[in-house]
Amino acid sequence: MKRILIALLTLFIAANLSAFDRGLGNPKSLYVEKGSKAVDFTVGYNSLNASDGMNLLGIVTEMDGKAALFNTGAFFSWFVKDNVSVGIRVGYNNLMFDGNSINIFKLVDLSNRHLRAETYEASFAARRYMPLFNSKFFALFCEGRLTGSLGYSKSYEETERGKEGSYTDIYSASLAMYVGASFFVTDNIAVEVSLPSLSCSMNWRNQIEKQEKKSSLNGLSFTNKANVLGISFGVVTYF
Repeated sequence: MKRILIALLTLFIAANLSAFDRGLGNPKSLYVEKGSKAVDFTVGYNSLNASDGMNLLGIVTEMDGKAALFNTGAFFSWFVKDNVSVGIRVGYNNLMFDGNSINIFKLVDLSNRHLRAETYEASFAARRYMPLFNSKFFALFCEGRLTGSLGYSKSYEETERGKEGSYTDIYSASLAMYVGASFFVTDNIAVEVSLPSLSCSMNWRNQIEKQEKKSSLNGLSFTNKANVLGISFGVVTYF
């Protein structure tokens, strides 16, 4: 883990100390000037309500239940030099699932399954923009992000004795590299897209089942390829 952190830090410092012209324009041309600030706020909500044994493509049958997913986040950054910024990200996720009757391929029965989960996360980020062809409205960027999160999940069944299930405390820490593109649509507002391309994460889970059985699960993962499922879009305001 220590070697990975040192390698990523070395790459980021090297990218800022030396710029090589590959014929795409001057990599030091101005995209966002020193002293500028940027903010971004996102919110999302998705819900599903199925009843009366709804059938979904013949795969999920006898659906009777509901689910909801809510997430929100905010980002603030400050440009410490031209085209280079540091910032803070915070986020919150909430998941609710009540499956009264759900059957998958008539093999997996998820009847009487209930799930609640909440996660809070915070990140420190450093980003470098590279304008293409000396452009003042379009640039690629690379962002290093150190993230910590904590949350919980609880799954249970409704029985004659009440609710029976498990409760899990969830903690994680990750270091990731994101690549993306930014495009100004007005003088102060830009649309951007990004996806994780390199990540290292550690996870800790402590679980209590039926208020008596305790267990834990720890994991370490490393990925060095783009994660298309992690692609994100945003609208950022600069001032």
